[in-house]
Amino acid sequence: EALKIRRNIWRSLRGAGSGHMGGSLSAADLLAALYFHHLRLRPGDDQVTRALAEIYRQAGRPGDAARVWEKQVEAEPRDVDALLQLGLHYFAQGQSDRAQATLQKALEVDPTSSGVILALAEIYEEADQSEQAVLHYRKALELEPANLRVRLKLGDLLLRARRAKEALAEADTVLEVDAENKFA
Repeated sequence: EALKIRRNIWRSLRGAGSGHMGGSLSAADLLAALYFHHLRLRPGDDQVTRALAEIYRQAGRPGDAARVWEKQVEAEPRDVDALLQLGLHYFAQGQSDRAQATLQKALEVDPTSSGVILALAEIYEEADQSEQAVLHYRKALELEPANLRVRLKLGDLLLRARRAKEALAEADTVLEVDAENKFA
């Protein structure tokens, strides 16, 4: 396994056209021992997929993170979390249509996923599709009525859409739920 890691390091640096491989090559045995023997992780394991995608994202390599999620969706088309993460990636890259389509697939798999519903609401809001955004924020509140952050976002959207009565109703609900003003 360490040999495979070394080969991948070499290919990566060769493809980049620059870089120093000394430290990476030295760590290959340690990584292989930890990954395969002590942690007993295997490629394709959900935990590994999520960790790998997060490492790529934090390293400023969103394209590589997206490829990890795309492979996961290809292997498990009903993986709602992978679809959500991929949809969020597309949205962050300015690909709203692709993000919406991916998140709609996730919603077909699990119509009660509040994370997917909220992501769609935010995408619709960003795209100035306020009716769709309001619809999805309300769906999210049906699932989590005490979610004050969503309630405030909905109220703000309604206010900007000149629907003051509905916005005030949301504000009143926030005050009822958060009577001691802990949320503020």
